[in-house]
Amino acid sequence: MKPETTSAAKEPTAAEICRSVARRLGRLDECRRQGWPTEADEAALHALWTDLGLAYAREVARVADLRHRMAAETE
Repeated sequence: MKPETTSAAKEPTAAEICRSVARRLGRLDECRRQGWPTEADEAALHALWTDLGLAYAREVARVADLRHRMAAETE
């Protein structure tokens, strides 16, 4: 029997996006120190911020679904 596949394999988790944001912030600081343009990194951070909100919402929905399933099983 094939294991159940979810969309989580394609969509990054909130933790993965947080790590990506931290890396981008480091690059952004380095660019600013060296006087390089930062518009591209700032745009990327904005996109990651949006992704983080979506990833967090997906995780909240998964937790709610799991709680609902567990409650249904105990009834």
